[in-house]
Amino acid sequence: RQKEEPPTPLNIMAGVNVAFAGLTYEVPLKKRKEKRSKEETESALTILHSMSGSFLSGRMTALMGPSGAGKSTLLDVLAGRKNSG
Repeated sequence: RQKEEPPTPLNIMAGVNVAFAGLTYEVPLKKRKEKRSKEETESALTILHSMSGSFLSGRMTALMGPSGAGKSTLLDVLAGRKNSG
C-alpha cells in the first residue's frame, strides 16, 4: 500500500475559473451648467462598456492595452474593489 502524501496547499487547492459578461462601469462627471441655459447637465464617462471574458484556472492570462484603456479598472471591478463610480 502506498503512503499518502500529507496535504499541502498545492495538492488541496482546486482552481477557480472567473467569467464575466456584459460588464459596464461608469464614472459620474461633475454637474455643469450649459452656457446658454441655466440647467445643469449630468453625464457619465463609460470606462468599461459591455465587457465579456474569462480567466481559466491553471492558465496564465495577460491583460494588455495602452495606458488609460481600463485594465486596472477591470481588475478592480472583478476583485470587488470598485462597485460604483
